[in-house]
Order: sequence, then C-alpha cells, then structure tokens
Amino acid sequence: MKYLLLLVTVFAGALFPLQAGVNARCSQALGHPLWATLVNFTGGAVLSLVALAVLRPAPPTLERAGAAPWWIWLGGLCGIVFVGIALVSVRSLGYLGMISGLLVGQVLASVLFDHAGFLREQTHAMTVGRAAGVVMLTAGFWLVNRD
Repeated sequence: MKYLLLLVTVFAGALFPLQAGVNARCSQALGHPLWATLVNFTGGAVLSLVALAVLRPAPPTLERAGAAPWWIWLGGLCGIVFVGIALVSVRSLGYLGMISGLLVGQVLASVLFDHAGFLREQTHAMTVGRAAGVVMLTAGFWLVNRD
C-alpha cells in the first residue's frame, strides 16, 4: 500500500508543472497573474462541489467547524501564494528551475515540521538517510539554477 501511495504522490507531483504552465498561459491570455489564480481556484471549487454532490459526505456542523483551530482556514491562502508564485516564476526560471525551488522549500519546511510534529502531526526523526537526501536535493537545486 505504501508503494502505491508513493506512486500516486509522484503522479500528483507530475501534475504540478503542468498546472503551473497552464496557469502561466492563462495569465498571459487574461492579462494578469491574479486572474489566472482566480481561474485556477474557481476550477478547483467547482470540482470540489461536483465531488461533494456525487459522494454526498455528511456536512460538518457549525459546532464542529467552530471548535476547529483558527489556522485551519489558512490552507487556501497558502495555495494562492503557491500557485501565484509558480505561475509567475515558471516563465523566467523554466519548469525545472521553478519546481526545484519549490521542492527545496517544501523539503526544508518538511524537515522542520516532521521534527517538531507541526500542527500536532506525528514526529519523524531526522536520520542520516533523510539528511543526505535533503543535502542532495539542495545541491540539485543549486546545480539546476546556477547558470
């Protein structure tokens, strides 16, 4: 099961440069990155609504939503920044430069989040293998973008 999940995750990661390129073209066509960002998130909202209509999960209660920590509402803001930076940077950095920068940022933050159990998640210890992977990914980022 773990390997299937890893494979599906790699597939989802492969969609990201496609999304960034499509959004960059949308930005050109519509005249500003914010319009492309709106198109991106509107499409996501529509697909979410369709999935809700088809799968029909029970809606959350106001009590449950009100009891949630305040920071759960920030995911969309992070997504807007992420998508906006990707669609602007892909033109000048190229797909590999953009993805390598995003990946290094994600990996460095993930190391800290794993160590601290950020947002009440399970902790994952730093191992020699993980540290070597972080160093190699960071070196790859430098090699890709040093020109």
